[in-house]
Amino acid sequence: MTPYLRVCVGGVTFSGVIVGTSWSHLLVRPLARPLIRLGVTPNQITALHLIVGLITVAAIAWGTPAAEIGAGFGWLFACLLDRLDGEVARIGDMCTPAGHKFDCFVDTTLSSLYFLGLGVGLRDAPQPFGWIAVACGVIACASQLTLSQVAEDFDSQSDDGKILASRWGFDADDALYLLGPLLWLPFNIRLGATVLAALGTGGFLLLFLRRLAGLKRKLAADALARPAE
Repeated sequence: MTPYLRVCVGGVTFSGVIVGTSWSHLLVRPLARPLIRLGVTPNQITALHLIVGLITVAAIAWGTPAAEIGAGFGWLFACLLDRLDGEVARIGDMCTPAGHKFDCFVDTTLSSLYFLGLGVGLRDAPQPFGWIAVACGVIACASQLTLSQVAEDFDSQSDDGKILASRWGFDADDALYLLGPLLWLPFNIRLGATVLAALGTGGFLLLFLRRLAGLKRKLAADALARPAE
């Protein structure tokens, strides 16, 4: 289980293993042991997360009112699956570096494609707002993809925890749950959210790059200060 412990920084011991402490983790934890007894593996849950997420993103991009309602529920379900695979992995002692990489790939892919789907789903809005939405969706998708990779790079090198710390029982990525109900709001609010997503993901990308650069400078300084063996 050791290779996976780095992503469990800030967790607590539960029946001898490190688990997450967020409300989201607590919500899905009762399902972990029954699924383990049934022989369900973390990678199977991650694969289901990918399938549900891709269907959801396709529905978001389709953009009809019925599709958006279903996509909202689908996104919430996908977010719970994202928490569940990690709980099953940790409690079932099935954590592996490959499983962690698969989970990160799915998380990054779906969170990025969400914004692309959101923009594409608004393509029929009165012009030029439809094209603005699509452009902002593309920008937010690219920024989210990049900042997720930067965050993973930071977390893999830092001994002090994740790039954004948990607060009040919420992890930073718990904000993704809000993207589900967003799909049920009027199109003008979703349009504004798409523009804000392009600006927000770009801003977080700059913040993450700054923190990663600071971490690299700190590691380099520590290496120089360490006595030669």
